[in-house]
Amino acid sequence: MKITLKLNPESEEEISSDVSNATLQDTIHKLAIFSEAGGHPTEIVGLDMSGHYLIAKQALAFPFSSFREDRSVAIDRMKGIGAKCRGLGIDAFVTWARDQAWLVGDVHQGNVMIDHEGKPTIIDALHCAIAPLYESRSRLLHESIAQAKALRLGTKYDSASSFENSSDEEL
Repeated sequence: MKITLKLNPESEEEISSDVSNATLQDTIHKLAIFSEAGGHPTEIVGLDMSGHYLIAKQALAFPFSSFREDRSVAIDRMKGIGAKCRGLGIDAFVTWARDQAWLVGDVHQGNVMIDHEGKPTIIDALHCAIAPLYESRSRLLHESIAQAKALRLGTKYDSASSFENSSDEEL
């Protein structure tokens, strides 16, 4: 499955999301992004005989201890910041990898585990790149992206500059 972002034509600020089937290429791309962003490594074993299904495994992943706590730590390990955006419709976070922002959602109980070092990790989730068009439409999303980028790059986040052009409604 994958997430697609859409602009709401009735609202200048609102961005909605759709979940749909992912292609094989989408899935391989997701695994690469997740690994780079700090999610649990996934080993690609092969394709089925039809070439339609990827066979993969997450070696050395064990059941979580406390879902809420472990989920929070796993998101922190991916340097995630809660996604702030009107109309998004999903519980998601923003992370920065490969020089761009990514929206990550669907981090439910089946997607949080403990890695071989005993640390919480995310083994799977839905994701999509956040195009600059979407960031420019939502000041709140822009703020989430700026925080995630600063966290990933180890730089200081200046919250004052993020609120300069915000409307009262957004705040």
